[in-house]
Amino acid sequence: MVIKKYKNTFDPHNPYWHAREANHFLKVLIKVFDEAGERVYFQRRDDIFFGNDLSSRIANLFHRAVFHASGVNTKEFRMWEVQHNLVWSSIERWENKDSKIMKMVRRKLRRLIWNEVKDMDIFPNYKGARYVRFCLNVLGFYDEAIYRQSGVKNESWTLAKVVSDWVAKNYQTIVQTHRNRRLHPTL
Repeated sequence: MVIKKYKNTFDPHNPYWHAREANHFLKVLIKVFDEAGERVYFQRRDDIFFGNDLSSRIANLFHRAVFHASGVNTKEFRMWEVQHNLVWSSIERWENKDSKIMKMVRRKLRRLIWNEVKDMDIFPNYKGARYVRFCLNVLGFYDEAIYRQSGVKNESWTLAKVVSDWVAKNYQTIVQTHRNRRLHPTL
């Protein structure tokens, strides 16, 4: 995905502007939903379809945002700016981070991302590889010693751990079984 450099950040044709406005809309939506005191729940059947409730729909929106952000691949700061500062920060650092709906949205989003990565056990594909790249760029490799020393709890560490473990277990196998195919250099 190629992002043009716009002189005016607030230009309505600027994709960064659209993403920022979408984040603002979701932020307001979640705040209103939380203030209304609606019931937030998770059902086991949601493991496949993730239901039709609002938290599932918001998680699916974030899931698509993560996928599209993972397509940004530049050597400049733009890749980090889009993937971390724009997309992931809107998921992790909102002022209503501890609301019931955001906890459920993040839980469902982590599960959606992990399902995409886990599907690569069956058949390696570019969609799953984009999610792996996004997670490694934004979350980094999980190192238990570092995370235990910090003493700070962060919900995304579980995703960082399972993705790091998956990469450590499967990357070399994928490289060996797909020698003739060009692997993405940032994966």
